[in-house]
Amino acid sequence: MLSQIISGIELFAYGIIIAGVVLVILSLLLSSRSNENANEGVKRESKGIVFLGPIPLVWGYSRKTQGALFVILLVVFLSWYLLIS
Repeated sequence: MLSQIISGIELFAYGIIIAGVVLVILSLLLSSRSNENANEGVKRESKGIVFLGPIPLVWGYSRKTQGALFVILLVVFLSWYLLIS
């Protein structure tokens, strides 16, 4: 019976999670309703780093920056691998 009662801390945690989901949904709705004319002349870029298994994928950066990020990511991956093995 006691295990079925939600404590105040659990209720607070669930509330924070639900509030976060609601805020994300609201921000997506508000950003989709933005005026098309207000964004005229805005240059958008996509940059990112993703680990696909042991392989780091880097895009949106210059060749020089991509090489440096690849080396940094390789060092991070090797450090992680040595810590778990």
